[in-house]
Amino acid sequence: MKMYKLKELESKHVNQINGKIELNKLKISSNIKKMYIFHFLMGCYLISGVIIPFFLIYGGLTFFEFALLQSYYTIMIILFEIPCGLIADRLNKKWCLVLAGLSSALGALIYGIMPNIILFIVGETLFALGTALMSGTNEALVYESLKVLGKEKKFSRVIGKSNGLFLLGIVISAPLGALIAFYYSLPLVMTLMFIPYITGTFISLTIKEPHGISTNKKQKLFSSIKSGLSIFKENKILRILTFDLIVIELLVIFLVLGYQYYLIKELNISLLYLGFIEAFLTLIQAFFLNLLSSLEKEVKNKKRLLYLNTIIPGIGYFLMGIIFFAPIIIILILITVGFGLSRYIILLNGINKQLKEDNRATFLSTINMFRMLIRALVFPFIALIMIWDINLLFIVLGIIIILYTFKGKVKEDFL
Repeated sequence: MKMYKLKELESKHVNQINGKIELNKLKISSNIKKMYIFHFLMGCYLISGVIIPFFLIYGGLTFFEFALLQSYYTIMIILFEIPCGLIADRLNKKWCLVLAGLSSALGALIYGIMPNIILFIVGETLFALGTALMSGTNEALVYESLKVLGKEKKFSRVIGKSNGLFLLGIVISAPLGALIAFYYSLPLVMTLMFIPYITGTFISLTIKEPHGISTNKKQKLFSSIKSGLSIFKENKILRILTFDLIVIELLVIFLVLGYQYYLIKELNISLLYLGFIEAFLTLIQAFFLNLLSSLEKEVKNKKRLLYLNTIIPGIGYFLMGIIFFAPIIIILILITVGFGLSRYIILLNGINKQLKEDNRATFLSTINMFRMLIRALVFPFIALIMIWDINLLFIVLGIIIILYTFKGKVKEDFL
């Protein structure tokens, strides 16, 4: 009788444990849907469609001052990488996302108070903190959740969908922000961003932190830089591929940062249309990235594909410098950005082939940091030239890219 009761108690205990495990898995499985919602909400960057008018008209800044502010934002992201890595390690990844949402929400509120450069700097600092807190944390949390569920093979698909929802947030919010700016006011657009960001914060509070699994292997910044530069120094092919990636991306990214200034200054495009153009620009980038991802696997001559994705942005820039018809200019902007910012997929494939598994993440993170740093340093100088003669700048950039297409050192076997 005692033996029977003992077995009965053991059975109940096992059932309770199994029940707790299933309940835990159920909570963990809900993480994926919550991360989808979180990403969509953080992508609701309402101001993206009218960001230049916000700073120049409402903020009273010059385009050069706007460029300096954006450079400050980029540098702050780099500087926040270390403390944000420590927060992810010592606190947990869930609270990183909570703080990211809260920081972004506060940044939006502060920006909308009044046009003041000090408030703008505080706002950019908070936005940079939010970006740094999310950097790598969302991917790690998704992977760890899938690992608990035994579905880690679905990681790429889940992250792809998550990034797609982030872009969808921009596509929907950019035209909405432009409509609000046109019919109401520019500061209201920034202030209303508080709503999706604080909602994302509350969503992240309900996420279940997976325990017992750690994918956070962030090295100290200087150690990572040293290791990445060592790999760069030893491998000539890596140097060629990385230089090619950074140079053309740098020349094209300025169009994304400055096209609204060009459309307003040279073509007098209304605020109402800027948000829709931003939405189309986001869609075209997503389209070309997906297209090139498929073509890159099918096309045998990758050098020819890279050639096409380099010379077309060059031609686009050149034509923008000599054409003044708004519809044609907008199409050229979409094509130049679409081809120019998707070419990195071809080069990244070649870079990955040159790297060992144990140093791949270190090298790629180092290169990413330098891409951001170079962009931050160069953008203010480009802004000055844009203010001086934007059409001449486009012609010169076009010629540089076209000449580089023929003089580039990337070979087929590198890719």
